[in-house]
Amino acid sequence: VAHNAEADQGLHTYRVGINQFADMTDEEYRSHLNLRINPAYLQNLTEVDERVDVNAYPDSVDWHAKGKVAAVKDQGQCGSCFAFSAVASIESQYAIATGKPVPDLSAQQIVDCIHSGGDVCQTGGDPVGALNLVIQEGGVETTRDYPYHARMSSCVYSRSKAAVSITGVKTLQTGNENTLKSMVAGQPVAVAIDAGHPGFRNYKSGVYQDSACHTQVSGLNHGVLAAGYGSENGHDYWLIKNSWGTGYGANGYLKMARNHNNNCGVASYACYPTGAH
Repeated sequence: VAHNAEADQGLHTYRVGINQFADMTDEEYRSHLNLRINPAYLQNLTEVDERVDVNAYPDSVDWHAKGKVAAVKDQGQCGSCFAFSAVASIESQYAIATGKPVPDLSAQQIVDCIHSGGDVCQTGGDPVGALNLVIQEGGVETTRDYPYHARMSSCVYSRSKAAVSITGVKTLQTGNENTLKSMVAGQPVAVAIDAGHPGFRNYKSGVYQDSACHTQVSGLNHGVLAAGYGSENGHDYWLIKNSWGTGYGANGYLKMARNHNNNCGVASYACYPTGAH
């Protein structure tokens, strides 16, 4: 209440509200933040071209409004954010590349088949690893064929049921928001962020920014989808699709500060698939 009163006075750029995390302990909340970046991916990655002319891209992009982003999903009590962000980037890339309707692809396949040496719901994972898995396995099934149940099970992926395949992965690791803008102008991008702060947990509307956020890769703990960008009341933002259901934020979305010193590390570890078909 105090935060929103201060927001009304212009002291904050965002408002908070009551959501499903209001009565959770900090430990229960942290179970939703299980992004675990694999150090091996920090060297051997295909980087995007950093030489971008920012003026060559539109001032705002909203892939959700264009109908190129699947419905908001809910990861539940499983640290599978990385799988949902990776799958969301594939869904959108497929819809943009083919002109076909946005598919609903299986995050459960990633959870079951990534073989990280533990319970993925507890240990988490890496969106680049998830995209690489889809390349290795020759595709990803639909959620209808391989439904989500918020716990790790044995891998039952069948290549004959693969609905979408990809051929490559492009990444950004420099924290350069201009480069991220050039990426998101072309398609939604899976991004890693620091979501470990009360303002993010209780976000309701406005443009979220937090000076306490980490920007370095080691401080990133949550995987989401950058589905667009724009400006609101003079504040630049990234349009972020979360995987915490529609009860979170603005129908499952939030706006995160853009051009604000790489706020919450939004451009420190980003990736998207190529060749979706």
